[in-house]
Amino acid sequence: MDDVCSAAERFRHGIEASRDGWPDLVYLPFKSFPAGTCWPTTVLLADYFAQCGLGRWDQYRGARTDRQTHAWLERDGVLVDITADQFPGRDPVIVTRDRSWHHTVFPSAQGPEAVRLADIGNEPGEEARALYAVICRYLR
Repeated sequence: MDDVCSAAERFRHGIEASRDGWPDLVYLPFKSFPAGTCWPTTVLLADYFAQCGLGRWDQYRGARTDRQTHAWLERDGVLVDITADQFPGRDPVIVTRDRSWHHTVFPSAQGPEAVRLADIGNEPGEEARALYAVICRYLR
């Protein structure tokens, strides 16, 4: 789990450090990162995990009764969330086996979904791949 935690922290840092180099974003709401970016972030992070040899991770999504939604990754009982700090009291990077907050606050949790960067077509896909390339240049 240490490798997963390190990779998640590295990718979160890459997103934050690359902000000034992002392409013009029309389809992806990253200007407000982390707010409103959880689903596209899980797609990018899942690809990064695969590139790091950490296997295939699946996206999970949930919604609260006020229709606020959230998304995160899970694999083999490990949950990874690098956008949780858009909610009060949450850390920016969460790697845990404790799913209670996610599945209590977002009780309609659904998954797994296996959307990969290569699966996103047209302009949103091109934009996501361009953003991913910029983020990867900032990974330490």
